[in-house]
Amino acid sequence: MRQNPDFVVRKVAGEMVLVPIARDAADLESVFTLNEVGARIWELIETCADERAIAKALTEEYEVTEDRAFADVAELLRNLRDINAVIDD
Repeated sequence: MRQNPDFVVRKVAGEMVLVPIARDAADLESVFTLNEVGARIWELIETCADERAIAKALTEEYEVTEDRAFADVAELLRNLRDINAVIDD
């Protein structure tokens, strides 16, 4: 899995904003925001091999169980895949 390079990513007011390059940037439905944990998951996609590794990293950084972290990671990655922000190789 990897981040789709067709997304521009910026941090704005404590949130990470994802904007797909191929879509109309003026179309607000094409702009996606991630909170602090979502942004950290986005960053971990670059270095972690899979969802379980991302969840493990989150348990070391936040007060969360591995099962809860895994469920949250799986849900966010499902959403990111739905918008093609994450690509499975």
